[in-house]
Amino acid sequence: MRLTAADYKHPSELPSFFAGTGLALTLLIAVEALLLWLAIAAPIAPTVSRTVGIVLLVLLNTGGIAGFVRTRAYHRSLRASGRPVGPTRMARVHEASEEVARRLGLPATPPIHVLPMDNIDSFSLGLKTREVFITEGLVEQLDDLELRAALAHEFAHLRGGHVGVLTLVWTPLRARLLHPVLLGPQSLARMAMQSWLRAAELSADRAAAIATRGMEPVAHWLSAEVADPEEPGLDLHRYLSYLSQEQWRAAAEELRRSWPEVGARIAELARFVHSRKFARCLAIVGDLKIAPAEADDPAAAGVMPWVAIGLLAGIWLAPLTIAITLALGEPQVPTTTPTTDSRRFDPEMIEDYGVPPEDAGARNPFASREREEEPADQADAADTLPRLEDTGPVTATEEGLLELARQHKDRGEYDKAKRALDDLLVRNPTIAEAHYLMAWVAVELGERERALAEFQATVNLTEPDTQMHQEAAQALERME
Repeated sequence: MRLTAADYKHPSELPSFFAGTGLALTLLIAVEALLLWLAIAAPIAPTVSRTVGIVLLVLLNTGGIAGFVRTRAYHRSLRASGRPVGPTRMARVHEASEEVARRLGLPATPPIHVLPMDNIDSFSLGLKTREVFITEGLVEQLDDLELRAALAHEFAHLRGGHVGVLTLVWTPLRARLLHPVLLGPQSLARMAMQSWLRAAELSADRAAAIATRGMEPVAHWLSAEVADPEEPGLDLHRYLSYLSQEQWRAAAEELRRSWPEVGARIAELARFVHSRKFARCLAIVGDLKIAPAEADDPAAAGVMPWVAIGLLAGIWLAPLTIAITLALGEPQVPTTTPTTDSRRFDPEMIEDYGVPPEDAGARNPFASREREEEPADQADAADTLPRLEDTGPVTATEEGLLELARQHKDRGEYDKAKRALDDLLVRNPTIAEAHYLMAWVAVELGERERALAEFQATVNLTEPDTQMHQEAAQALERME
């Protein structure tokens, strides 16, 4: 049994994501509409209103696009300045990452880069290629368990699908890639999704506690990230020991007041570690010799995300419902006063059009035309069906696993590439490129039967005129 992200995900993460995303889109559309109205309607002074509206519209949209472009350039610069981690480079970090990936049930270790910086910091970045970045200060100042906690936290962000939102929304503001005035869309999104960010961080903290078998390494790592080097560190012993409910409530309040940046996270993590949910996760990993029975989460999603979702649904669905109702409403049929010449419809009147009434198939004068046009409609419908070679990754997780497998194969790490492809094919067995890569990986590993099966699957999933189909067919002929 493998640990999944759902085993440790905070209950409020999913509803707060939907609420935050909906609120962010609503705010962005409302601001755009307001500026368009200001530029077109010119409610106050026509010249001033139009000028202000156009300038703000340009700044809002240009700043959002520029922030995205600068983020991609920032990612490339970090990758160029960092040192990639491998078995022979930064071996301590590599061993810690392998152990964390094993405990969290990851198919392979994501790329890790060590930045030449003295502070303690770690973060994940990337849209298509998602990577983990840590600083030299973190590697030098943290012990092995604390290092695992930092890596597990970032791996959980990767596995939970948080990195895309963090890259688009938080990275431009965190790295100050542009002036905050120009990052209007990112600022609005950050304000709307603050609750989701907190839930995502709590989920990642839980994964770090599972990877290190407890919360103390996680708490020390968190306190080290925000600590002032000139001040004494936080003594966590009294907060990490088992306390009664009354004592813990008082200690948690003191912790939040003393260390507001990490106090709430440590308090939430302590509740999770002392729950049956954490014991179940340790049982899945194999640390406890008990059956991993279902257990209630000690935290709750709360009411506010659901209230926000309901309000947003009302805001969007109310005008849509009104529009549909007006469009599909029954037209007012004018009433006419019957006259003496009025008569009922006589079925025999159809003979006046030259159609015998007993011929039921010919009563509709358009039936023959519909039958004649039916093959063309079927041909058009066939053209809209997806082609076989178009089958590929449909989710960010599948795309990430496929990219990870490509990198491992290019580096000659065939065992790791096989693990990533096995996990991908379990999720979606219709990805032709995954079967194609698995075939060549099997060839390199000497697994002839597996290679034949995967080449045959590639042939079945691709059209004959594609290069992948032709190469797979040629490989089958050579191997048989």
